[in-house]
Amino acid sequence: MITLTQKETLLAQELINTTDGSEAHICSENWIDIKSLGFDVKTLKGVFGSLVQKHLLEYSDTNENGDIYVWTYPVCENDIKDVDELLNKKEKA
Repeated sequence: MITLTQKETLLAQELINTTDGSEAHICSENWIDIKSLGFDVKTLKGVFGSLVQKHLLEYSDTNENGDIYVWTYPVCENDIKDVDELLNKKEKA
């Protein structure tokens, strides 16, 4: 079972809330509201990296905005609304 820290949970919920049909995210203060999370850029990169290491996100591609990561268990496709639901469904998959 995947266990998340408080910061990982905050970021994962923010990413769930802002996921569109592409399921994609870029680790950048231009794309993630770090002020609302109480993060600085270094913290964002560290916590985002932790979500990648825990196999919640995986590298997909790169564009002019940076490296693109997608959910390893599709959030939109499976109508995921919160972190607990994501972890439970991912574990059962």
